[in-house]
Amino acid sequence: MLKHKRLIGIIATLAICLSFLAPALYTPAPALAADMYSVVKTATVSAGTGFKDIGAVVKVVIPDITLASASRVTVSMPSEWSFPGLPATVATTPVIGATPATSQITLVGAAAGSATDDSQISVAALGGAGKNFTINSNSTFDFIMAAPAAGESGANKYFYIYFNGINLNNMTGDLKVTFFAPNGSIFSTGVVTIGSSSRSGATLASIKEQKEIGAEGGKLDIISISELQTDTFVNGTITLKILTKGVTWDKTAATLNAAPAAGVAYGWDFAGIIAGNATGLAPATSGAVAWTNSDKNLEFTIPPALIAGADEPGRLSFANLPILIDEGELEAGDVIQVKISGADMTTTTLDVAKYAAYGLSVAEGTSKDVIAGKLDQEVGTFTIQESAFGSWIAGRTIKVTLPNGAVWRDEGDLDVLNDSDIGVITKAKNADNDCYTFTVPAAGASTNSGAKIEFNDFSVDLAPDFVGPLELKLSGSAGVTGTVKIADVKPAVTISVSETKNVNLGQANQVIGDITLTEGAAEGLLDNDLVLVLDDGYRWAKTPTVKVTEGNLDIDQTAIKLSNSDTELVIPIDSESSVASKIVISDCAIDAFRTAPEGGINLTVGSWNDGNRAVQEAANADWNDKSAGKAAIGICVTPAATTSSNASFYIGSTIMNVNGSNVVMDASPYIKAGRTYVPVRYLGDALGATTAWDAATQTVTVTKGDKTVVLVIGSKTAKVNGADVAMDVAPEITGGRTMLPARYVAEGLGYTVGWNASLQQVVIQ
Repeated sequence: MLKHKRLIGIIATLAICLSFLAPALYTPAPALAADMYSVVKTATVSAGTGFKDIGAVVKVVIPDITLASASRVTVSMPSEWSFPGLPATVATTPVIGATPATSQITLVGAAAGSATDDSQISVAALGGAGKNFTINSNSTFDFIMAAPAAGESGANKYFYIYFNGINLNNMTGDLKVTFFAPNGSIFSTGVVTIGSSSRSGATLASIKEQKEIGAEGGKLDIISISELQTDTFVNGTITLKILTKGVTWDKTAATLNAAPAAGVAYGWDFAGIIAGNATGLAPATSGAVAWTNSDKNLEFTIPPALIAGADEPGRLSFANLPILIDEGELEAGDVIQVKISGADMTTTTLDVAKYAAYGLSVAEGTSKDVIAGKLDQEVGTFTIQESAFGSWIAGRTIKVTLPNGAVWRDEGDLDVLNDSDIGVITKAKNADNDCYTFTVPAAGASTNSGAKIEFNDFSVDLAPDFVGPLELKLSGSAGVTGTVKIADVKPAVTISVSETKNVNLGQANQVIGDITLTEGAAEGLLDNDLVLVLDDGYRWAKTPTVKVTEGNLDIDQTAIKLSNSDTELVIPIDSESSVASKIVISDCAIDAFRTAPEGGINLTVGSWNDGNRAVQEAANADWNDKSAGKAAIGICVTPAATTSSNASFYIGSTIMNVNGSNVVMDASPYIKAGRTYVPVRYLGDALGATTAWDAATQTVTVTKGDKTVVLVIGSKTAKVNGADVAMDVAPEITGGRTMLPARYVAEGLGYTVGWNASLQQVVIQ
C-alpha cells in the first residue's frame, strides 16, 4: 500500500512539471535560415583600409508579418570590420529608410504611399524612417521589428539589408554575416556569405579580335582591361609593351590624328566617374595616353578620380592603337604580342594580331546537288579571302570560269563577311556566259582588315551529258589561281542491263536482257518524251514492256511507241517525280542487220536532235547533239562481213537466202530487158558491202574492201573501181525502192553470178 501511494505521488509531480514545459514544447518552429536569408547581390572587393561601399545586399523574408511585432535578431559581422565613429563614439549605423545609404548599413523597406511591390515590408514595420541602431564594438547590432502598419498583413513579406560604409581592415577571404535569434522570435538563426575579399588585385585583359596586318602596318582592335573586384587598380601607370621583334608603336602625329582616333574609353563603374567617356592620345593632365622614349612602350596614367570614386568594378578599353611593321623581321603567320602590366593589375601577355603577307586565297563553302540538262540551278558558295588588307588591288580582276557543258544563269551576290571596308565589287559576264569577271573599283581596296568575300546565290544551266563535280577555274590579274567545287552534278538518268547477251547478225527477234533506267535525283526526267536509240545496224523487233518499279514517276503507257524505222523507243513522261524513280524495260527483242559492226551493242539516251525532251530542258546549239548516257545491251559475235558469201534471190519473192539463212526483203526482184533487178539495200547486205545513196545526184555507191561500184539512176554507164563499164540496162527506182542490175554489181565486187531458169533463181557466190 505504501509503495502504491508513493508511485501515485511521483506521477503527480511529473504531471505538474510537464505543465510548465508545455508552452515551450508547442512554440512554432522558426523558419529555416536558408529560406529567410538570401544574398541577392554579392561583393568582390580588395582588402585594404578605408571605408568602402561594399554593395552587398541580403534579402530577409518574414513568414508571417502579423506575428513579427517585437521579434528580435542580432546581426553579427566579422570582428576585423570597423565602422564610421567606432570605437571612439557611438555609431550612427545602421539606419532604416526607403533607399540605401552609401556610407552606412541600411535596412530598406517600402516607403509609405510608394509604388513598391506590396510584398515588401514597410519602413514603419521596420521601426520607422531614420531610426538608428548601435553597432557594438564586437561588430554586431540588434534589430527589433515594430508593429505592422495599418492594413499590412500576409506571409513571406521581405525587406533588404545593404552593407555599405565598412572598413575591412585588410581582412581577406569570405565575407560572412551571422544572424542570431532568441526563442519566440519570428527570425531564424543562420550564416550567409555576402562576398569575398583578396589582398592582391585581379584583372582580366582581352583583345576583341586578332586582326591580320600586312607590311604597311595598321591599327589593333579593342584591348580591354576589366577589374574583377572593386578597387583593384591603384594610382599609377599601365604599360602596354610590344614584345614581338619587328613591330613597334606608330608614334607619328599623322597616325595619331587619323580617324578613327586612338584612345581610351571608360566602362562599368568608371563610365559614370569620368566626364565624357573618352580621352584621346593627346597629352593631358589626367588620364592621358602618352608615348615613352621607347617605341615599344605605350603608357596610360590612371586618373586619380577613378580610384577615389569607384565603389564597383570598372573597365578600361584601348581602341585603334597603331603599329608599324618591319616585314624583313617577320614571316607570314607570326603572332604579334603585347604585355600589359602596372597599377596593381594582373600582368598579362595578349596575342593582339597576326602578320599576314599580301595575298588572296579561295576556299570552298557549301556544295549543292544539281541535275544534268536542267536550267537555272543554284550552286554552292565559295569565298575569296585577303590575307592582309589591300591584297586585292583596285582595278585588278578575278575570273571564275565554268567548264564546257555549263554556263552561268543568275549573277548571284557578293557579301563581305567581316568588317572590311573593301569597296563594292563589280561583276561582268562574257558573251559565252561561262565566265564572270570581278573587279575592285578604283580607290576601293580594303584599308582596315583583310576582306572575306562570299560568292552566293549563283545559278547555272547544264548540258545533258555533264556529270560529276562542277569546278570553277580561277584566274585574272589579282593573282588568284586554282579550282573550287561548287556543285555535284547528278545524271538525269542512267541505263543498266540485267544481262549482256550475244547477238548474231542477220537474225530477227533476238532476246536481250531487261533494261533499267534510274533517275539520278528526283525530277531527273522532265515531263516530255524520253527517246532511247539503238546503234546503227539494229532495230526493235517489237515494242517492249515499260513499267515504273520504284518512285512516283508517271509515264503514259498508251503512247509508248517505236519510231524512225523502229530504231527508237519513245517513252512519254506524264509527270515528274518527287522521289528518284526507276523504269524497267522488259520483254526486249531486236533484229540485227548484216551490216552491223562487231562488238558491243549500245542503247543510247537520245539527244535534243533525236526529239528527246525529257533530259534537256531547252535547246542549246552547243548541246543539242549531246546524249545523257548509254549502256551496252548486247554483243555482236558474228563478223559484219565474210570473205565467202552465198546469196540467192527468187524472181517475184521477197525471201532471200544468205549463207543458209532466210532474210525477208521489203521488195521482190524482177526481170526487165533480160536483166535481173534486186533491191540495192539487200544486195549490198548479202554481199557484206556498204551501200551509200546520194539523193541529189541519184547515185548509188557500193563498197567492199578495195572494190567500188558506182551507178547512177537512168545511166547505162557504171564506174567499177574507177573505170567506166558499159551496161545494157540502167538502174531505176521502182515503188520507191532503188533497184540495181544484180550481175553488174556482183561481178564488179568480184562475185560470180549464176542463173537457174527453172527455179527463176539468181545465185551469187
